Amino acid sequence: MLGQGEALKHLQPRFSMLFYAILSGFILMGLRLVKLQLIDGPKYRAFSQRNSLRKDKLPGPRGQIFDRDSKIIVDNRLQLDVVITPQFVIDPKSTIDTVAKIANLDSEKLYQTYQKDSKGSPRFESLPLIPNASRSIVAQIESSRDLLAGVNIKPILQRTYLQHEIGAQVFG
Repeated sequence: MLGQGEALKHLQPRFSMLFYAILSGFILMGLRLVKLQLIDGPKYRAFSQRNSLRKDKLPGPRGQIFDRDSKIIVDNRLQLDVVITPQFVIDPKSTIDTVAKIANLDSEKLYQTYQKDSKGSPRFESLPLIPNASRSIVAQIESSRDLLAGVNIKPILQRTYLQHEIGAQVFG
């Protein structure tokens, strides 16, 4: 045990260098933490609020129903709905005005419908603007996608009963 002080004495400068290296590492991490939290924090908060997943239910297509003579009784028809997702719309009034102008509809009525539907529903949920839109309206909206952030076309398979009300409850 004698002589250990002498052995550690020449290592003293190395301990102080190690101490200052560790201290400078903690100071650098602290400065980085301050930059991320205080300086860049609002930017990252806004980014996280815009970043989300959208949950859509995609129902499977239902089959056709034939009678004994191989005539179709029940079929599926493609219906295209123009929908709006409030989360992705910056200015709903101007977006709905643009959609109304494309579809030749009353923008006030469309906006009131939007306000009524959006009240109480989650912002990420798509709301129908124009149900069963014509192909020409769908084409014009698709061509104006850069002006209409948050407006999409949602395809829906609509059940069609070729015999009208006869047997609709039975066939489903």
